[in-house]
Amino acid sequence: MKIKIKSFRNNVSFAAIIIYFLITLVRYFKDAIFHSNTVAALVLLFTAFIFFFETWRERDGKILLNQYDKAWLLILIFMLLNRDWGYDWFRTLMCAIGIVAYLCIGKRIYYVKYGMTLCILFAILTATVSWYEIINYDGYIRILSKLYLPEEVDSIVRFYRQGMMSGLTSHYSSNTFYMVSAIICIISDNWASNISKVKKGRIIKWILVGYLLVTALMVGKRGHLVFLFATLFLTYFTLQINSSKKIKQSIASVIIIIITFPIILEKVPQVSNFFSRLFANSGDILNGRGDLYKNALDMFLRSPLIGQGYGSFSVLMNYENPGVHNDYLQFLCEWGVVGFAICLVAYGGCLYITYMHYRKICSNEYSFEDRRLLLWSIMIQIFVAMYSLTGIPHYDFEVYMLFCMACAVPKNITPLFSKYKKV
Repeated sequence: MKIKIKSFRNNVSFAAIIIYFLITLVRYFKDAIFHSNTVAALVLLFTAFIFFFETWRERDGKILLNQYDKAWLLILIFMLLNRDWGYDWFRTLMCAIGIVAYLCIGKRIYYVKYGMTLCILFAILTATVSWYEIINYDGYIRILSKLYLPEEVDSIVRFYRQGMMSGLTSHYSSNTFYMVSAIICIISDNWASNISKVKKGRIIKWILVGYLLVTALMVGKRGHLVFLFATLFLTYFTLQINSSKKIKQSIASVIIIIITFPIILEKVPQVSNFFSRLFANSGDILNGRGDLYKNALDMFLRSPLIGQGYGSFSVLMNYENPGVHNDYLQFLCEWGVVGFAICLVAYGGCLYITYMHYRKICSNEYSFEDRRLLLWSIMIQIFVAMYSLTGIPHYDFEVYMLFCMACAVPKNITPLFSKYKKV
C-alpha cells in the first residue's frame, strides 16, 4: 500500500501542533510525565524542526520575513545571546520555541483549532479539579502528590488556606489563566458562528463559558479576570456588526447576569472570594510591587542601552520573584532601550496587522475558520498587552507560547479573495 506523502506531512504537522499545545498546557506537572527537562526539550525541539522544515519546503528553501518578523527574529537573538546565563535554560528554550513557531507555522495555522480544543478540555479538567478541591480535599491532595514534589504540594496547600485554588496547576494564577484562555477560545468560536450565521452548539458553549467563569471567580485571581472583562468589552464593541444588534445582545447579557448572579452567589459562596480580594484594603492588584519596580529601574539605569540580559532580574532577586510583574519594565531593565523598542515593534506590529484584518471580519472574504482564528488572535493579544502591566506573560511560557501562535494568525490566514486570485 502506498503512503500518500502529502497526507503523511499533514499528519506530522498536526502532531506537531498537538505536542506544542500539550506541553504548554502540562507545563506545571511535566516532570511527572517526562521526568526530565531534557526529554521535554527534545520533544519541543522536534516540533520546532517540523514547523521550520515544512515552511522551508513549501517556500522552496526560502524563509520570507516581513518587517515585523525581523523584529521577532531580533527578539530571538536577544533571548539566546543577550541573557543572564544563570537564568532557567528550560524556560528560555520554551519561549524561544514560541518565537520559532511564530516565524515558521505558515499555513499550518489552521491546525490551531485543535490546539484551541485542547485548551478548552484542559480548562474544564482543571476547573473540575478545583471543585473537587472543595468537595474532597484529601482526595485532591492525593492527586497532587502524584504530580508534584512534596514542597510544591505544601505551597499549593498554603494558597488554598488563603482561599486561592490552584486546581491541577501549582499556582492559582495559572489555574485562572487556563480558564481565561479557554473562555477566549469558546467566545471566539461563538462570535465567529454568530457572524457566519452558524447556530449549532452555541448554547452548550455559553454554558461552558458560565461554568469556567464561575470557577475562575471562585479561584480568586483578580488581575486575570479584570483584564479578561476589559478584553471582551474592547473586542465586542469594536466588532463591525449592526449597532442595534450589539445593544440588544448587551442588554440581554446584563439581564442574564442580574438574574443568575445572586443565585450563583447563594449556591457557591466561594465566588465572593474574587470580590472580597478585589475591594479589600489590600486589594490593589499592584500591592507590594513598588520595591520590584524600583529594583528594575535601578537595573535599567546601570545599563540603559542593551540592559543586563534576559532573565537577569530573576537572578538578581535570587529567584524569589520570577519577574518585575510588569513586562514593559522588565524589557527595559533586561534589554535596555534597544530591546524595549524591538519588542514594541514586534508585538505592536502584530496587533496592528490583526486589527486591520479584524476591521473587515464581517466581509465575505473571510471564512468561518478565518473569523474564529482572528477573534482568538486579537483577544489573546489584547489580554496579554494588558496583563503585561501587572504580570509576566512574556516570561511564563504557558502564556507566551499561546501568544506567539496568536500573533502568527494574521500573517498566515488566507482570506477568500486571495484564494480566488490563485485559482
